[in-house]
Amino acid sequence: MRTRFLKALLVALALPLAAAVQDSTPIRIIVPTPPGGTNDGVARALQAPLQRLLGRTVIVEYKPGAAGSVGSAFVARSKPDGNTLLLNNNAVFINPLVSRTTGYETRDLVPVAVAAVSPMVLIGSADIPPVDTKGLIDYAAKQAQPLAYGSAGGVGSLGHLAMEGFARAAGIKLLHVPYVGGGPVQMAVSTGEVKLVMTSLNAALKGQVEAGRIRLLGVAAAKATPLVPGARPIGEALPGFEVDAWFGLLAPAQTPLAAVQRIAAAVGQALETAEVRDQLLAIGSQPTFLGPEPFQRRVDQEAQRWGEIVREQRIQKE
Repeated sequence: MRTRFLKALLVALALPLAAAVQDSTPIRIIVPTPPGGTNDGVARALQAPLQRLLGRTVIVEYKPGAAGSVGSAFVARSKPDGNTLLLNNNAVFINPLVSRTTGYETRDLVPVAVAAVSPMVLIGSADIPPVDTKGLIDYAAKQAQPLAYGSAGGVGSLGHLAMEGFARAAGIKLLHVPYVGGGPVQMAVSTGEVKLVMTSLNAALKGQVEAGRIRLLGVAAAKATPLVPGARPIGEALPGFEVDAWFGLLAPAQTPLAAVQRIAAAVGQALETAEVRDQLLAIGSQPTFLGPEPFQRRVDQEAQRWGEIVREQRIQKE
């Protein structure tokens, strides 16, 4: 009896110890793009408050490559225990639509929470005359050859699909020129190598607009936004046209619902603090909370929207 009692006592003592070990495991937020971008900025803004709210060490790690697919696939293959998360944007669900070599599928990741949203802006080279969206549409329609536009991230990127959607809605033809990242495409539009780009606004672009090297033709929103002061909504010329980049946390499929909800609740609490809101606004993003269910609904809507464009234009990465 004494032996059985001692065994039972050891088991009872081991249970809280195991829980403590589990609780001490760091939470890893994987950023699938290089440091310095908006994904990174949102992850860093959330790191300290999530650490405080969840009572766990939170580590931000970078696993860039293949337009974000390397890091996204890493998380999709990780153990679904709530300890490995992905901080990504719309691209995470666009990539599988245009490529069969991403290493993951949409169903391999579960949406946890959106933390921020950035409206896309339509930028024009200073060597074309339009100063707003309507002027651009009229100008493009009169050209013998399609105007060239660039995209950061290349084929299948949000900028690529957004411009294809814009051309479709406007009834005009445009020519896609892919670039590997935001820096090269910004340089291309400022030198006139391409005439247009649709992207999220950043400090570098703002500086070029102020210097007169490029023109801010519109913001892809239904109404004016304080994030892009002075920009007229594209929706004025093309009713209903809206495109924004969301930035949020995702987890491997089969992650327990309780863990997903706990992390989502912590993101919601973090976004209520002035510290986090100020950090997000400073990088041009609007603090915006969507929990697991509304986040999933948004993903489903985007899959339908971008899927139609991908099929219509036969967009595929080689």
